[in-house]
Amino acid sequence: SWDTEPPLPEDKLAIVYEGRPEFEKRWADFRNCKWPNTICTQDEFVSTDTKSTALADYFAYLNEPWLRQYESMLQEGTEAPASSLTEAYSHDEQQQNKQDYIISFSHFLPRIELCPEKRFLREPMITKVIGSDPLERQVRRLGSDLHIYGHLHIPMDIELGGVRYCHWPLGSAREQGRQCAPVLAAGPLAVYDTAAAAAGPLEVQATMWGDHYREHARDPSNAEIAPWVLRDVRGRLAQRRR
Repeated sequence: SWDTEPPLPEDKLAIVYEGRPEFEKRWADFRNCKWPNTICTQDEFVSTDTKSTALADYFAYLNEPWLRQYESMLQEGTEAPASSLTEAYSHDEQQQNKQDYIISFSHFLPRIELCPEKRFLREPMITKVIGSDPLERQVRRLGSDLHIYGHLHIPMDIELGGVRYCHWPLGSAREQGRQCAPVLAAGPLAVYDTAAAAAGPLEVQATMWGDHYREHARDPSNAEIAPWVLRDVRGRLAQRRR
């Protein structure tokens, strides 16, 4: 349910995945992760077509004690704590009422907009395994100013709906010659400086995809495969023929 954007047409997927095994057979999570049947069945897990949100819900549930502890701190002194910050007040109201700068973290992506559209991806099926709807709801409950996420290895620094989202991956050795090269050159990112003379968050950083989506609206209906994806396909097929 997290990936609400349309898939690439079958003929386009056939081009991108020519000469490659099925995604479910290649994706290491499907091979290496086993879950109790009380959470989800293996058939529900090893599928890009599953409608189950059980795993996302389970890990969101594990976050709840920390969220509720924060809620109790935030609500201290009021008549009675609300059952959730979403019910108590909106994200905008929360931002107005607080004084702290809140930074939250996750491995997975809270929003589909943090992933480039499928036509731009060498692995367009990856949108099926990278995100969580409950995670975004929890980011909003916290009233995060900055949310740092991981997993995708495509650098992005962008503001969406009043929250700044930042992904600054060092990447694998291969990725450091591709999309993660600017991060490798720049080094680690100090997103918040506590020094008295410059206290506060670092400004939004230039990234290929953050800059792209500040200038261009998403158009997931566009299925024209990006030139670099086609080059990658041709290179892979040529290597197989040698």
